[in-house]
Amino acid sequence: PKYVDRHGGSSSLQADWNTIATIRKVLDIPIIGNGGIETREDALAMLDHTNVSAVMSAEALLESPDLFEASPSNNAGGDGWRSEVSRRLRLAREYLDLAEEHPSPLAYPPVKPHLFKILHRLLDVDQALARAKEEEGTDLTL
Repeated sequence: PKYVDRHGGSSSLQADWNTIATIRKVLDIPIIGNGGIETREDALAMLDHTNVSAVMSAEALLESPDLFEASPSNNAGGDGWRSEVSRRLRLAREYLDLAEEHPSPLAYPPVKPHLFKILHRLLDVDQALARAKEEEGTDLTL
C-alpha cells in the first residue's frame, strides 16, 4: 500500500494511540492516525505521541468543521456562549454557501444532517435553559 489509515479504537474502546505508534515504527510508509480526535489539541497530541504523517477525524469535524483551525475562532472565548453561537452560525452559513455553490448529485443530499451536526449544541431540549438563553438575548437567527 501507499499509505495506511489506522483507527485506534472501536465504538466501545478508547483509541489506542500506542498501537498506532507501533505501526508507524514498523512500516516505512505514511500512516494516518485516526480515533479519539475531538479537538485541535487532540490532533496535535496524536501527531506528537505517534509520529504519524497525518491525523483524521470524522464525527468531530462534522460538528466543528474548523476543528484544526489555529485561530481563536475555534474556541468559545470572549463572551462564552454568545461567541459559540456566532461561531456555529458562521460555520452553518459557510456550509450552506458551499452547498449552493457545489450542489450534491445525490437524491437525498446530506445538507440537513450536516447542518444538524454543526448546530445541534444550540438546539437545547431543556426548555428552562432555552428560555434563559433567550432572556439573555442570545440571537439564533441565520
